[in-house]
Amino acid sequence: MFLRTLVLMVLALTASSCQTLDHRVIEKSKKDRPEWLRKPYGGLRKTASNGFVLVYQKADVQDLALGIDQSRSQASAHFMKELLGDMIKNRQSYVSKSKKDQIEISRIGMNGLEQALQEAALIRDIYFEKIQAVGQIQAEESYRIYVLCRISANDLKKAQEQVEALWRQS
Repeated sequence: MFLRTLVLMVLALTASSCQTLDHRVIEKSKKDRPEWLRKPYGGLRKTASNGFVLVYQKADVQDLALGIDQSRSQASAHFMKELLGDMIKNRQSYVSKSKKDQIEISRIGMNGLEQALQEAALIRDIYFEKIQAVGQIQAEESYRIYVLCRISANDLKKAQEQVEALWRQS
């Protein structure tokens, strides 16, 4: 009897503490969600015109202005790392290098990309939603920020040429 009561109490406590939380959108930066968020996102995707696109998401943001600034910066950095990764992946000689050389190639590549892409507008759009957690005694609110990064095939080609030139010099 004691064991049965104990099991029921543990199950009741577990069930009450593991409520499934639903979220409700209570504010949006635009009337309709952008088209680019309706497609599956995550990771670097090649566009039809041979450019690249990336959607970056930052969740659980409390300060919207700060969150947008951070999202812009983090999205650009993440996008450039993904682009560099794609460029390095296509370099056969990279694999045969030592770990130290690989790090140096990556550092030179990232610096080259930053220089090459200063003029290119990588961030094309920002969208946010204010989310309220439903099912809690104290409903928590936070923002989800989405950043669309895109680079055209022409800008990408110029950047790749500049990075390749830096790699040849090193």
